[in-house]
Amino acid sequence: MNLIERLVTSRFAAKPRIRTREVAGEIAERSRTFVLERVGDVPRTMDRFEARGYVWARAALPVHRELDTLLAQHRDVGSVLRGTLLRMATEQVVNLVLDDLRDTPIDASTRRRAG
Repeated sequence: MNLIERLVTSRFAAKPRIRTREVAGEIAERSRTFVLERVGDVPRTMDRFEARGYVWARAALPVHRELDTLLAQHRDVGSVLRGTLLRMATEQVVNLVLDDLRDTPIDASTRRRAG
């Protein structure tokens, strides 16, 4: 099932059910690598709150692009759910990226800068 099919599924033909959390997760997953490339190791030198804000700011462009791609294919859902999907996808990608940074070893150049 592709992303669009997951966005609007029919429990009953006349009553579509929007699966925003799942779609936001897909947008976040598609944005993850680009966000990781944008932030690099910089968040590792920050406290957790500063790192979260830094990643959130750098996630805006890739999440907007993925969301716009999705909504261009499915315009009838766009105006209603855009804000919700944007917020949820950004939150999810920030969590994914911070987890990735926490779970991977720090490289030597960042260790020298941080110390």
